[in-house]
Amino acid sequence: MANTIELAQTGKRDYLISLEKKYQARWREERLFETNAPSKEELHGLSAAEIREKYPKWFGNFAYPYMNGSLHLGHAFSISKIEFAAGYQRLLGKRVLFPHGMHATGMPIKAAADKVQRELAMFGENFERYDEIAAEDKPKTTDNGSAAPGTAVGKATKGKVAAKATGLTYQFQIMESMVKKFADPHYWLYYFPPICIVYWRRSFLTTDINPYYDSFVRWQMNKLYQLGKIKFGERYTIYSPKDGQPCMDHDRSDGEGVGPQEYLALRMEVVEWSPAAKEAIEGKVDGRKVYGQTNCFVGPNIKYGVFAVERHRSLSRNMAFQGVFPVRGEIPQLVEIAGSILVGTRIKAPLGVMPEVYVLPMENVKDTKGTGVVTFHLTAVAVCKELKIQSQKDIKQLAEAKEIAYKEGFYNWFHAKPKVRAQLIQMGLAFPYAEPESLVISRSADECVVALMDQWYLDYGEPTWRAQAEKLLAKMNTWGPETRNLFEVTLAWLNKWACARTYGLGSKMPWDPQFLVESLSDSTIYMAYYTVSHLLHCGDVTGHTIGPLGEPFPKEKADALKHEYNYFYPFDMRSSGKDLVQNNLTFLLYNHVAIFPEDKWPLGIRMNGHLMINGQKMSKSKGNSLTLRDGIEKFGADAMRLTLADAGDGVEDANFDEKTANANILRLHTLLGWCEEMLKDDSKLRHGAKSSYHDHVFEEEIIDLINITKTHYEATSFKDALKYCFYEFQNIRDWYREVTSDIGMHADLVKYWIRVSVLLVTPFAPHFAEHIWTEFLREPKSIQLALWPDPGRPADRAVIEAGIYMRSTLKTIRDAETTLLKKMQKGKKGKADGPLFDPKLPKSVRIYVASQFPEWQDACVQAIKDSYSAETDKVDDVKVRTILTENGMIKDKRAMPFVQAFKKRMSEIGATNAFRRTLPFSESQILTEFLPYLKKSLNLVDVEVLSVEQALQRQGPGFTPIIIESSEPGSPAFEYHNV
Repeated sequence: MANTIELAQTGKRDYLISLEKKYQARWREERLFETNAPSKEELHGLSAAEIREKYPKWFGNFAYPYMNGSLHLGHAFSISKIEFAAGYQRLLGKRVLFPHGMHATGMPIKAAADKVQRELAMFGENFERYDEIAAEDKPKTTDNGSAAPGTAVGKATKGKVAAKATGLTYQFQIMESMVKKFADPHYWLYYFPPICIVYWRRSFLTTDINPYYDSFVRWQMNKLYQLGKIKFGERYTIYSPKDGQPCMDHDRSDGEGVGPQEYLALRMEVVEWSPAAKEAIEGKVDGRKVYGQTNCFVGPNIKYGVFAVERHRSLSRNMAFQGVFPVRGEIPQLVEIAGSILVGTRIKAPLGVMPEVYVLPMENVKDTKGTGVVTFHLTAVAVCKELKIQSQKDIKQLAEAKEIAYKEGFYNWFHAKPKVRAQLIQMGLAFPYAEPESLVISRSADECVVALMDQWYLDYGEPTWRAQAEKLLAKMNTWGPETRNLFEVTLAWLNKWACARTYGLGSKMPWDPQFLVESLSDSTIYMAYYTVSHLLHCGDVTGHTIGPLGEPFPKEKADALKHEYNYFYPFDMRSSGKDLVQNNLTFLLYNHVAIFPEDKWPLGIRMNGHLMINGQKMSKSKGNSLTLRDGIEKFGADAMRLTLADAGDGVEDANFDEKTANANILRLHTLLGWCEEMLKDDSKLRHGAKSSYHDHVFEEEIIDLINITKTHYEATSFKDALKYCFYEFQNIRDWYREVTSDIGMHADLVKYWIRVSVLLVTPFAPHFAEHIWTEFLREPKSIQLALWPDPGRPADRAVIEAGIYMRSTLKTIRDAETTLLKKMQKGKKGKADGPLFDPKLPKSVRIYVASQFPEWQDACVQAIKDSYSAETDKVDDVKVRTILTENGMIKDKRAMPFVQAFKKRMSEIGATNAFRRTLPFSESQILTEFLPYLKKSLNLVDVEVLSVEQALQRQGPGFTPIIIESSEPGSPAFEYHNV
């Protein structure tokens, strides 16, 4: 069942989409987003600093998407971070470069194409044999009674595409049409790019299909090889036997980030077989724990194998690719035997206190790790006694015992382990081998192993190179500590990385063309290629159409490439999902410090979390998925963009809420109508001098929101930027419209609000903003050429605080009336006495204004001030309590809650402002300005403003001393009374 919503009415959406198409056509015609470096003449004689001052630039990019399907909202979310930042930087007057490439190297496309080829061979050219073969391959019953699929189906359903689809088994069923063409991997490179994106001037496609990009990658590899960063040698690597090559992260459908885990296999010589095993087995078994062994355990229900090997006898598919068996990749199994038959066998224990131990049964031995044979040491004996473990059924205690034993082995035996390991290997009692840390499945549906093989690898982790990468990270902007921490952790563990493969698409290793460059290794400096791609093959992503420089081109034309590169590089911001830090993005740091001078090192990398839809993880099979193209058709581009901005920032998972997207359609449409109404006929608006105090407040609030929004754009906190430039901006307009309803809004301020609001929201809703800018404000040039509406000063805080005071006072008085009504209703039901005041009768209100704070509050504030350290910006809570105890205030129940509230205020507005316990405005004056609206909105006969002193001198009904005395500066007390 689909978890996405259906739109009931689409008229408003369709209107917004029509505007989008209109202005996109205009922008294309005017080439507004085609950015070039200033000419050589413009830059002549200028220093680098002067160029940045006179001709500022901003270059942003994101991880180019893979060309094997439509882009989904997860892609859109990462893209949007660059898109929003680019829109903001353009408003600052910078030359903004935001290019978009397309990735196709690696295994996914080739694996899918090969799958089509296999299915064509299996089912026939027109799949005419499918029904016959599928009927023969129905699920069969296994030994334990469960149904298991046949071999062909099992392999097909392991594929990532199939697993995320709708239960279809074969590639041809998933692709449905044009199947034969997709058997050619290069056909994918022509089919999917137009579906994924609209080509931009600097767009390009990777792989050797593009000769220019292919040359760029081969240059990169040659450079690294010449620098000694690429080496050749034998090392463990995750390996796909089916593909016959290493299986790197991007080659996997499951197990990304999983690496080899090295173990030590023990040779445990059989002294005497159990009677049941004598006829069937002869060989050795192994384990992983050594000193003080007490027993050896096998799983009674596990099937064990006996293998013919040159020097060792063991059970592991991984060992077949690590030089253990005679023929690489072959597992020479002699016999298979149940673990229960091995029970009772007597074996030698290498370096054990006891020279011989017995094989015993253990129900929870796993056959997914190692050999399925384990041993216990003396620590286990002690822990079992301590925890009073009686049998293997004491599951909870056994789990605790395992934790204790492993910690004991790790911390107390840490320094001894390497020595014991070397001794065992030297004595021929053990040998090293490795397995994947957890399950790894390649994109060709193969369960991967660890292979020991000669290969080309990048020497990541080498101390000098790592120190350079750490230097780059220290200089680089990460827009948050979480991203920096992720990089630091990755740099601490990242080691040698295989950079070559024999299967897939990509560029060939220049000095060893039997290998292709691995798909994460050819994607680390391509951002530099963006600066020149439009000169090499403008408009043709395959590079088959020669660009404006021609070919071959002389040196003066080649200098044009250098000119563009030197102006735009390094990039200012790269956006990507957080999962790429552990590989590609850290590779990016290593490659840049190796190849580029320091002034060309990246300036910033920004991470984002994954994107959910409607609060749930995206899943095609569950109907909770949306492609970028479908989303735009469903909601329109601007409503989508607003919702992506509202989805969240940081590395936490964000949420695209379709209800919010739908609501944004109405918001945009309504705001368009209001702006048109205001600007088409301003006869209903006030003209002349801005005489109302509310005019002043409104103007200062606009200035304040401009400045607040700018800080959030600078921090790439787009959710907050949207909050203030879109939602809060409309809130201040709504308030201004309300409080001036008797005199009308001022025409100049309304126009100023509209002008500023569309400029601020342009990065989020450019089509909406362009329409108001062009059609309603009658600006001759596109809003994409407009500049940020910089007020040139901070807002007047006194006026801003006054506006907040008016809103909060109105809310407090209104909430109090609601509370009184609820009390009356309870009184009628006999649950409480009815109030003396009846809100349903004609009413007035008295507002009591205090000029100073209560003495007990002053005492608390002084205690906090005496306990505050300006250096650490912290309050010593122990000292506060000591002072309050000494002055007797600790017994006052009001004291500690007030202290906590005051500390919170300190964190919100700063210690200096919090300790300055005076209002920046006159309460009485503001209330006087506010009275007309107060009376109207609350339906009051009259409003009387009194000082606390004046009120206390008055006596009689409606003057309650306890209420009067509760008044504080900035928080007036009030009383209703009937008239």
